[in-house]
Amino acid sequence: MELGLEEKRNTEMIAEGIDKKSGLKLRVSSTAYDAIVDESKRWNGVETGTVLVGTQDSDGFTITHVITPGANARRSLASFSPDVEHVNKELKKLREMYAVDYLGVHHLHHIDMSYPSIGDLRQAGAILKDKDYKINGRFLSIIATKSGDDVKMFPYVITREDMNFKKLDYDIVSEAPESLAKNSSASLSGIWASGYIDKEKRIDREVQKITRITGTYPEIKIIKDNTLAVEVKGILFMLPPEYPLAPPRIFLKKMNKFNEIVVNEQFRWNSSFDLAELLNCRRLRLRFALKKLSEGLLLLIKLPLKLLYEKKAV
Repeated sequence: MELGLEEKRNTEMIAEGIDKKSGLKLRVSSTAYDAIVDESKRWNGVETGTVLVGTQDSDGFTITHVITPGANARRSLASFSPDVEHVNKELKKLREMYAVDYLGVHHLHHIDMSYPSIGDLRQAGAILKDKDYKINGRFLSIIATKSGDDVKMFPYVITREDMNFKKLDYDIVSEAPESLAKNSSASLSGIWASGYIDKEKRIDREVQKITRITGTYPEIKIIKDNTLAVEVKGILFMLPPEYPLAPPRIFLKKMNKFNEIVVNEQFRWNSSFDLAELLNCRRLRLRFALKKLSEGLLLLIKLPLKLLYEKKAV
């Protein structure tokens, strides 16, 4: 396929700056790698691809699973779109079974181009700006090329802060996907030291946002095990050292006592969420309103009893 002059110039500009390495690492389970290769082999003369699922931490990415395009995927000479309904259904299953999430996409360039095109850059930019994608500001893109049955894989990463694709080194590992997911999650405790997430800036932004929403500056304390306690208007958030990659614990104050709401049952937490979003969550607002109502009713019951007791005492 011949590229148009402008498309070719833009693509060449991407290629010129793409030799920079990101410093991040990519691990790919052997089953995920085989699925990428198999999908790439199946089609000729058109683009195809898969959706990449796994974990990410300060060191990079681990692809544990890939989602095939689905029966209603659309393929053409210059583009590929998976079956969205199929992808969402499969992604939901994987999220519920393992500690994994959407990482990015793999797609086949049927022309001999081992780097992302300007169209890939536009797609990545749109995804990074879209809050529906919970990817911590990093998008993984794997370009595949093939010659006969020989498929080669070229991984790249692009971030919200630096909208330029950068290369990733990768290793194929034979570990089972479920074991990979557990091992990757175990490394989250070192996330703050890595500098990938600036905890102080993140918390400061969240505190400012909470103050704007509630009109009250929250009370903040550091308690044991480096857990941060953030309290505002009868709601207490307990942030573990791994926050935001690990969810906060939420407590509601009732009669001077805090009772915990189990986050994982109430909310589908993702590290791109923040405390202000939880404050605005309908379920939490409803629980808080019911708590206030029950306290009010209890007060109405206690007040006549108190007056009756005082009257008898006289």
